[in-house]
Amino acid sequence: MLWLALIGVAVLSVIYFWISLYMSRIPLIQDRSRKAVFITGCDSGFGRGLALYLDSIGVIVYAGCLTTDGASSLDDQSTNKLTTVLLDVSSSQSIRNAYEFLKSCLDRLDLELWAIVNNAGIIGHFGTTEMLGREDYRSVMEVNFFGQVDMIHTFLPLLKKSKGRIINTASVAGLSSYATLGFMAPYTPSKFAVVGYTEALR
Repeated sequence: MLWLALIGVAVLSVIYFWISLYMSRIPLIQDRSRKAVFITGCDSGFGRGLALYLDSIGVIVYAGCLTTDGASSLDDQSTNKLTTVLLDVSSSQSIRNAYEFLKSCLDRLDLELWAIVNNAGIIGHFGTTEMLGREDYRSVMEVNFFGQVDMIHTFLPLLKKSKGRIINTASVAGLSSYATLGFMAPYTPSKFAVVGYTEALR
């Protein structure tokens, strides 16, 4: 039985190697000079990392940051192809302001919006269901779920025009509440909602 397991691991390793090699040769974005990507939640974590990575390979990036400190820090580490935008995805007005700013930039520079990456999210308060109240759930849903819905509805005209992409960040918590051991009660349903909405959108 052990030798069968070893053969299985070897076969999977070879398959993984060839897929990785193939994927690495596919251009991430062709004609990067005219295509822009808008990412939310770039103050830290995955959003910041993605913004810096895309910037490093020459993609035009608009990085939504909640705080001026986050925006300033990102500006210091990026090239002039990255532009920070103050954005609070729990505010429809803030999203609208970001849209108007981005649209004016795209028009002025003759660019198209290739993708939006809905990455902004919060964990909220830790606790089991009975420890938390309605507002604990509402505040997390406003950012993690309704923020994504609002972003997509607002930016959809630009994405339809460019035949662009929508990338929604979810979590393993969006597949099972056991992933958080039940101690992230507001976070888990917000990610379930993201998964369901993304499937409906598709």
